[in-house]
Order: sequence, then structure tokens, then C-alpha cells
Amino acid sequence: MSHLEEVIEKRHSIRQFNSTDVPQEIIEKIIKLASLAPSAGALQSYKVIISKERVVDINSPVQLVICADLTPNKYGERGLFYAIQDATIFGSYLQLIATDMGLATVWVGAFSEGKIREKLGLEENLKPIAVIPLGYSDIVKQRGKRKALGQIIWQKSAPKDVSVKNDIIPKMLSVVIPAYKDPLLHRTIDSLLENAEGEIEVIPVLDGYWPETTIRNDERIRVLHLGRNRGMRGAINAGVAIARGEFILRSDQHCAFAKGYDRILTETCQPNWIVTATRYFLDPVKWQIMDIPPVNYEKLVIQEGVKFAGRPWRERDKGRKGIMIDETMAMQGSMWVMPRAWWEKVIVELQTEGYGQMYQDSHEMIFKTWKAGGKMMLNKNTWYAHKHRSFVAGRHEGTKENPSIRNESGLYALKVWRDYYEKEVRPKWGI
Repeated sequence: MSHLEEVIEKRHSIRQFNSTDVPQEIIEKIIKLASLAPSAGALQSYKVIISKERVVDINSPVQLVICADLTPNKYGERGLFYAIQDATIFGSYLQLIATDMGLATVWVGAFSEGKIREKLGLEENLKPIAVIPLGYSDIVKQRGKRKALGQIIWQKSAPKDVSVKNDIIPKMLSVVIPAYKDPLLHRTIDSLLENAEGEIEVIPVLDGYWPETTIRNDERIRVLHLGRNRGMRGAINAGVAIARGEFILRSDQHCAFAKGYDRILTETCQPNWIVTATRYFLDPVKWQIMDIPPVNYEKLVIQEGVKFAGRPWRERDKGRKGIMIDETMAMQGSMWVMPRAWWEKVIVELQTEGYGQMYQDSHEMIFKTWKAGGKMMLNKNTWYAHKHRSFVAGRHEGTKENPSIRNESGLYALKVWRDYYEKEVRPKWGI
């Protein structure tokens, strides 16, 4: 057995430490060697905080807080993922080096990010990934049971003409919520989790801010914090980039959902569909559906020659009342579902050039979908409720860094898609 193999075998998760102090020079040596770990573009997008105080509830002489540095780099949106990878690899190397030097460690990922951030006074671009208690221990552990090699090695068994992605979790729904300073984010997350019937993950994308109230602790929640504000489109792109589900759901940060929404929207969703549901109007104070007729079908029109807009299509409502899953022309864009594979093949990302960050995103996706032979669908078997426009708290028109450019966005969409709309879409729909 090689020395490296011995070190790997020797490493265990140790949670009990003796009172022996760890010299500063030893700590720094461990960190210096760990910094030789691979990192994307050799950027080493991580920081480590050395704390002699207790950060997590384990009595150790030293606790190392490993943070991903989310400062924008040359890799753009993908750089966020690389920073988390860099920090994780660094932490793994650190544990092995500490083991080789006769110290014990344990990887702790169960902690309140908000409390750690407050305790250590972390800058916004630093995202805690793990806390590693470090010290000497008298505990001797035996290796626990591990999976057999056949359970770890994945082999593709699908036909050659079928594309299979090993990192996608079948039937899981990944919910992406672009969020910016809206206190209703918490109630939206609660509604999503409490009404789901299948496997989901909820990804709140905190767009350059931290909420005053810490997001609830739930293993189904994966908080993504952006070190700087990127705007709604950029936040959606970032959330989808780390999503693991077979299906993607995008939700505004002020929505309520029906029981079983996830199962109903995904179980009939076809590979080339974007799907929305019946949309009610939400009173966010009472957290109740308002006594206003819901929106089902929407007609895609050009509004006053300045933008594309969806308008409630009451004639189609009446004529197709009994059809529960049907084509529609438009949607508000506050909630939609599509297969992850369709996003990667057709949507790719929401374009920010020309459109800006706030508007025309649903029309961009629908036009791309139609051009690729797909459909915009309405599933009336379930519903969601979106905050009524009369409640203005939490509403914003972009930020200083990413203004909405509402008018420019609409005109740009017309420039790109008007010819296709007039020559192909309108004749097909007979409008």
C-alpha cells in the first residue's frame, strides 16, 4: 500500500478533539499545501477563515471556514459553479493533508449560512461551503460500510441514439426563483415545498443581496447567492446552470401553488413543451386567492406598436372549456415548466443583449420554441397564484446596475421576431 493510500484509509470524520493546541505554523502549512489543489483556470476562487472561536457546535481548537469566492471572473455564469468546485476540492485536499500531519478533521455542511456570515462579517462575494473543525484527537475509528464499486461506477446502457446525462436526476423538478429584496420569497418557498408531491429542489437565486430573514433550513433548498446583481434574466440563467432536475420550473418570488402542482405539470409534459398553469391573483397580505376571474389562454399581440404582450383570451376560454391540456399563444412568464433538455437544446440561456434584464423573456422563449418545432402549452388541471399588481411592495424596475429598459426591451423583441410573428405565427393561429 502506498503512502497516499494509507492517508486516505486513515482519514475519518472525527467530532471529538482533545485540548492540545494546533500551532499557527502547522495551520498555515496545511493551508499552503492544500492551495496546490486543482482549480478552474488556476484562479483559486476560494478563501479560508481561521477561527479559534466556535463557528459550529463542535469543541475543537480551530475551525476552518471554507468559502467560495463568487467574484465575477472570466468564466461568466459558469464561474459560480467553478468557484464552488474550487472550494470543495481545496477543502478535500486540506483534510487529507491534515490527516497526514497527525490531525483530525470533520467536514460540516449543516449550518446556518446567515449566522456564519453575520458572526464572521463575511463580504457578500464569499459563500460558506463547509466548516472544518481541526485538532488532535484520541479517538480511533473503524472504517464504516461503503458502497460496492458496482454501485458507484455508472455505465451507459441506453441505445446509442438516446442522449443520457448522468448528472440529471430523473423526474426531479428544479424550481428556480430569481429573487431581489422581496420578503414574500419565504412564503413562496413554503408554498412550493408544502404542496409538492414528488422530488423537488428549490433554488432561490439571491441576486446580489442577502434577505433580512434567513431562508428556512430544508435539505430540498439550495440557496445560490450572486456576489453582484445580475438582473432577472441573469439570475434565472445562473439558477438553471446548477439545477439537477429533469424538469425546470421558474417562479416569481411572490407566488402560491396548488397541491400536487409539480406532479401534474411534469407527468404529461412532452420533450418539446413549455407549460404554464391556470393563473389566479394573489392577495399577498392575506395570502389568499382574490375574487377575480383567473387567466387561462392568452393571445399574443403587438401592443401599441412597441412590444409583444399576452392578453387574456376569453373567446378561446369559452370555446375550449373542456380541454384541460391545450396550446396557448402566450403566458405572463411568472411561472413555467419545461424539460431541462429543452432548455439546453433550444433556449440555451435568456439573452440579455438588447432585451436587458427584466422584460420579454417569456416571448423570447416561446418564439424560440415555436421555431424549433415545440409548443407553448396550458395545463388547466392545476393552478398557481401570482401577486396582484395593486400590491406594490417588493416591486422594482431593475437596479442601478441592471435597469429594466422596458421600452428598449419591447422594441428589440419586435425587431428580432416581428417578421416571423406576422408571416408565420398569425396565419397559423388565424388572428
